[in-house]
Amino acid sequence: MAYLSESPDNRVVIDFSGVRTLGTGFADEAFGRLFLRLGAATFLSQLTFSNATRTVAASIDRAITMRVDSGASPEQFNNKVDS
Repeated sequence: MAYLSESPDNRVVIDFSGVRTLGTGFADEAFGRLFLRLGAATFLSQLTFSNATRTVAASIDRAITMRVDSGASPEQFNNKVDS
C-alpha cells in the first residue's frame, strides 16, 4: 500500500499463474478493500493482474462491485484499519 502511495509511477503486478479459483472472502479482503483505499484511478492505473482466468477476474470484479455497492466509504475503511 505504501509503495503505491509513494509515487504514481509505481506499479504492482499480481501474477495469478496456476490459480484456478479465488475465494470471495479473499477477493473482497484483498482487492475490494484495496480498491476503496486507493480509489478507482490509482487502483486501475497502478495494479495489473496477469494470467488471471475468467473465473479469477470475475471474482475480483464481483468483490470490488460488492464492496463499492455496500456504501462503504474510504474514510470508513481507513478508520477501521487505523484503529
